[in-house]
Formats: sequence, C-alpha cells, structure tokens
Amino acid sequence: MAVNKVVNGYEFVTYSVNQHFQLFFSAKNRNTYPMHYHNAMEITLPLQKPYRCTGEQGAYVAEAQEVLFIGSGVLHCVGPLPGQEGGSHYTLLVDTGWLHQFQAFNGLLESTASIFVVRTNMEHYAAIRQCLSAIYDLYDGEDAYQDILIASEFLKMITLIAREMDRAGQSVSAAAPAEGSHLRQEILFSSHYIQEHCAEALTLESMGKMLGISKYYYHRKFKEICQMSFHQHLTNCRMDLACQKLKAGKDSVEDIARQCGYQSVSSFIHVFKHTFQITPAQYRKGVRLGP
Repeated sequence: MAVNKVVNGYEFVTYSVNQHFQLFFSAKNRNTYPMHYHNAMEITLPLQKPYRCTGEQGAYVAEAQEVLFIGSGVLHCVGPLPGQEGGSHYTLLVDTGWLHQFQAFNGLLESTASIFVVRTNMEHYAAIRQCLSAIYDLYDGEDAYQDILIASEFLKMITLIAREMDRAGQSVSAAAPAEGSHLRQEILFSSHYIQEHCAEALTLESMGKMLGISKYYYHRKFKEICQMSFHQHLTNCRMDLACQKLKAGKDSVEDIARQCGYQSVSSFIHVFKHTFQITPAQYRKGVRLGP
C-alpha cells in the first residue's frame, strides 16, 4: 500500500491507478490525523462506527455507511469519535488535475470546496454508494479499461455529490452570504490556480492583480484562509508535481527542475531535499520519503 507524506500541513499523495486514484482500507480506526490539506478530493465510507472530520467551519460526523466527502484543498483533520475507535473504513483519494478538460469542472471544483456528509436518506445516496462499490471492485481488478471505468464512475459520483450539496445549500435558510465570503471563494480558487500553474513564474503581485487586490492584502488573506503562506503553497505544489514526474521516470532531473518552475537545478534539488530529506535521484530509485 502506498504511504503518503504530510509536509507543512500538505499531504503528498502517491496514486496507484493511472496516477489519479488511491484507494486504501483501514481495518481499525485508532488515530486522528492532524489538520492538513491536499489537492485530492477525499471520499470516506465508514463501515461499522462513526467517523469524524473537523474543518475550518466546524465538525462533521459520518455515521456508519454514510459517505464523508472532503473537497480539494480543504483544511481538515479526520479520525474516530472518542470511545468509538476500532471501526473500519475505505478512503478514496482522487487527483483533480485531469478533470480540468471538462468545461464545467472549475465551477464544480469551487462548489465542492467544503466538507459534506451524504446521509442515507438523501435522494442520491444509493447511486453514490453504487458508484463507490463499483470503484472498489474495479480498483484491484485486471480489466484492460480499468482506469477509464473508474474515472467514469467517479465523474458520475462527484456530480451526484455536488447535486446533493446544492440541495442542502438550498434547504438552509436563504440568509445573505457572510461578509467576505466572495473573497474567500476567490482565494480558494486562486489556490487551485496555483496548483495548475505552479510551473509558471507566479508571484504575490501577479496573483493579487488577478484578484484585483494588492499583493500585501492577497498575502495576508491567503495565509488567513489557507493557513499557510502563498510561497509555501507554491512550493508544495511544485514538489507534488516533481514527485509525479520523477515517478514517471522519463525526464532527467534537470528537465524536471525546469518543468516544475526552477531555473536552477541546484535550487530544485535543495528544496526537494529540504522537503523530503532525500534527493530527487534517491526518490526516483525508490527510496521512501523522509519522516
């Protein structure tokens, strides 16, 4: 089973199927994972006991057989409820980068940037569970079209989850949006933009200009909302991209450094080693990421 690594609150996910999906099973829930985020969408199905997720806006509890959804880029910590340890769960992590080819995806990404529990009495619960079951069955199979079939089930599932989130939002009171919520959404969107364009020469000034605010205000609001600095997030995204390219094993370290936004290969190696305690060459050879 792949072992992920959390650095400065960012989880580097090692995908298995076609570099886009990671599925793992936890037989006995004992640990609470500290606050972190990742660029993957996370979907967890607790099987026997409740499972809790705490985010910036509060705590959410998924009962057994309910579906816990955590959007891409959302800060969260997860674990069993006190006194309810020992249950088991499936968790599916899904890379979102490949979905940007779909025109509606950017809107979906923004609308699902939160934590949500799909309850058993919701309209699309059965269909969402059916999609999850299909993905579980396909994941360890040997079908020649495995990655396509999993992607198809995931697209159907995330669309249904988004619809349930929309319905839940509409059922809440039609109160006016909280002050600053629009800027918050723009900052969160910018964090996804950084992920997709991390190889470019992004700066605080260019990001602030994109949102129509000063670089100083952007820096302050980004750190306030994302719980880390713009530069740390940019580095995390570049290191994530570097791991993917090194694992692919096609290009030289020098080429990968440039592809990840570093003009100097020595700077790239320094940052990689500082982040993971191993060099890019060692990672390519299969050495595990440092503690």
